[in-house]
Amino acid sequence: MNVKKQTTEVLQKVQEPSKENLNTYERIGVASGGALLSYIGIKNMRRGWPLAVIGGALAIAGIAGKNPLYLVNNRSKKHLKVKTSILINKEKGEVYDFWRKLENLPTFMKHLKEVRELNDKKSHWKAELEGVDIEWDAEITRDIQGQRIGWRSLPGSEVQTTGQVEFRDAAGNKATQLTVTLEYADQTGKIAKAFASMYHPVFKDQIEDELNECKRILETRKVQEPKTQPHGHG
Repeated sequence: MNVKKQTTEVLQKVQEPSKENLNTYERIGVASGGALLSYIGIKNMRRGWPLAVIGGALAIAGIAGKNPLYLVNNRSKKHLKVKTSILINKEKGEVYDFWRKLENLPTFMKHLKEVRELNDKKSHWKAELEGVDIEWDAEITRDIQGQRIGWRSLPGSEVQTTGQVEFRDAAGNKATQLTVTLEYADQTGKIAKAFASMYHPVFKDQIEDELNECKRILETRKVQEPKTQPHGHG
């Protein structure tokens, strides 16, 4: 059996990638085709497991009545999320202080043009994604000194974004394991083109490059004096 041909026939049953829901005939076709692909993959699991996974996903989408092409197309164009970690050879308190001053972020996050702190909780952000300028206001949602910082865009922003940074002791408290989670969702369609071109692996590579720059800055600068006023405790 020609697997490539079978896969093409299954996907051709969905004529409109922009249509979210399938009609009855499309549901049957996609679910049946997905089940068939899974069966073929399972029969030759050593080499066919990717086909089994794809087939299973198609079958589930068909049963649920969801257009698999719409799900893939819509997700890639309107949503970006990445989570990554890096080890920084600086103590946790210093790394936390650097990140808690949000205006430091554009010094290493090149997709950010400016972050202006309005008060202890709120800030105004400017960013550029694939040549598209966007702005939004954000607020700190969680601030545990030396452990975690979380933020999100305010309602009504043209882009919905959330971020979280976690700080953990490493190397006998001489270093910091930094974990960053960033998420962007297009609310207005203004940056759909940028989202379409910055699919997940590209976005993750960019964030990892930016964290390497953060590491370089922190590890090569002089030790900062400790702050007398903590920002927050939770």
